[in-house]
Amino acid sequence: MGPMSDLPGDADFAEVIRSIDDRRRGIKKYVYLLERLRKTDVSSDIGYQSAFESFYVVRLRGGEWMDAYFEILEREKHNEAVCFESVLKKMWCATRRVEASFSSKLVATIDPHQPVWDRWALQNLNLKKVYGRSSDPKYVDRCVNRYAEICKVTKAIVQQGARFREWKAMLDEHCPQYEGFTEVKKLDLFLWLYRPEPARGK
Repeated sequence: MGPMSDLPGDADFAEVIRSIDDRRRGIKKYVYLLERLRKTDVSSDIGYQSAFESFYVVRLRGGEWMDAYFEILEREKHNEAVCFESVLKKMWCATRRVEASFSSKLVATIDPHQPVWDRWALQNLNLKKVYGRSSDPKYVDRCVNRYAEICKVTKAIVQQGARFREWKAMLDEHCPQYEGFTEVKKLDLFLWLYRPEPARGK
């Protein structure tokens, strides 16, 4: 089965909306992260970092890793051309770790028109996980290629997906406070919260 071209026909949108209701506090943190990003120095704002860590669940990373991450976010936040490949390589230079998911989250925080890479996005878009060692340059290339595929599939769903339009209409109706979210972010919300039947209970 290839990548998704639209949201699943059997997806229960009402159930996903209920999941959003259960996570309102978390989504408020996301709104705060976007609104506060360019109003503070995120490399030293402990409150911002705490909200970011809580929302994206990065608490397991060490202090040096976190320092490097927020320094890059601070440097890049005014970069209108911020891109995944550049951030991924800067994170690798700073930490010697290939951080595909967290690099995508940094990019998507700066530019909400960019998608997030996480396990549920990959699963729900029918894309395979990328494996490799941080010491292997080809691993970085594979991550860059996979993110490009995520962007391509996301763009197709947002522009052409009839089911996505249904989802967006329901989200706007039931959660008008999120109406200002980009279409990509509305898709991200679905991908983050939707659990296909075989995945439930795991």
